[in-house]
Amino acid sequence: MGDGKGYFLYEVTSVTTSGAGGTCYFKTTDKANGKFNEHTGALIRSGTGCTAPKVYVAEKGECLIPEEDKCLPTVGQMVNHQHKIGTLSQGGVILENTRSAPPGVLCQGSCQYAFTMEGASRCYRFMEGNDQNSGFCVYRYKGNGVACPKTDDPSPNTPPPEILPSRDKANECTNKVTDAEGRTHYSCLATDAFKEPGNMQCGEVNGVFGCTEGKPSPTQKKTETKTEVSEQTASDGSSTTSTTTTTTTTNCSGVNACSSTTSVTNGTSKTNADGTSGGETSSCTGTGCKASDKPGEDGDDEEKEEEPEREASGTDDCSAPLQCSGDAIDCAMVEQQKKLRCEVERQGDFEKNKGQIESALKSDKFELPKDVDIEAPSFINSGARFLPSSCPPDKTFSLKTNGGRTFALTYEPLCAAASDLGVLILIGTSVFCALYVGRAFGGE
Repeated sequence: MGDGKGYFLYEVTSVTTSGAGGTCYFKTTDKANGKFNEHTGALIRSGTGCTAPKVYVAEKGECLIPEEDKCLPTVGQMVNHQHKIGTLSQGGVILENTRSAPPGVLCQGSCQYAFTMEGASRCYRFMEGNDQNSGFCVYRYKGNGVACPKTDDPSPNTPPPEILPSRDKANECTNKVTDAEGRTHYSCLATDAFKEPGNMQCGEVNGVFGCTEGKPSPTQKKTETKTEVSEQTASDGSSTTSTTTTTTTTNCSGVNACSSTTSVTNGTSKTNADGTSGGETSSCTGTGCKASDKPGEDGDDEEKEEEPEREASGTDDCSAPLQCSGDAIDCAMVEQQKKLRCEVERQGDFEKNKGQIESALKSDKFELPKDVDIEAPSFINSGARFLPSSCPPDKTFSLKTNGGRTFALTYEPLCAAASDLGVLILIGTSVFCALYVGRAFGGE
């Protein structure tokens, strides 16, 4: 290339690129005198072509080797997803405004899984802390190999936890604190919670989505007892202890909504200076009080645990399935009673069983063999006796009067009469047996 004064040589020394642009470094040499100058030039990319295996990445404006698709191995993989279906009300009906259908797709490990549209494999309760009235079901999802969007996904997978019954107990007390008036204060909190997630069958019937209990039945009972204590000692050495105990009990049974009761018991006890009791008083208010704790009401000395009310349907119709909720033992007794009653009715229905009875009587088991002699019982000719065969010896006795004579009583007349009577009894018994056996085989 010339500039009117001579010829120049061009040589590219280096090139740098970044994204869609870059810089080219080159020098020119004057062929006449050998002098050279260094220059730079801007590079601008146009087009999307790349040399394999690189591909053009528009976000970065350059050609890159693509990353391996990590979601491809998830195609066909199955995962379980725990889903909250809604809030249970009385009778197991899910409240309409809380009903939630399982999501169409969800994400796990940044990869999508699609709902298989299968029914729930299991349903249960008591899975989210204090959320006691919600029902949960496990659904299956299948991997489709698609990566989840980069945005926050609203439906992450929630794998079902281990579903086992559990019991948690705790009892904690605060340190004792003395106030300016010399009273000592402290409080204690005791909790006892039993949880059986159980089994439920959930689905939609006539447009209403609800659940029925299975085995084991979902059960939860939680008792929380908070006791506040105040102690004060008088100058004469006597002391007074005041307590306020608040007890809250929550019962959940089957598919019904949970119910709670609360009681507040205020008590005061006095101790004399010599250590003897100075008397005590107590009162209880609230729905959880026993009858014996309320003034003017009689009740049992022992606390009776509140039992869930049993509700049953289908007890009278043997063709209808039995539906029972509430106390498990009571429901088991109702089920057993229905089975027994229906079995008695079934066996006592002659019209329904007439065909089976007639076919059974016409079978080979009830046909009499022809030309076969029937042997009488062997005891008839065996001469069996229930008394000794010999006559008892004579009974003798002596009298000292009238010269000391000896007298004897003989049993011969009685033995003779008994022997004759025995023959008559044997004959009568034989005739009776013959008539009985003959009539049993259709004789007259």
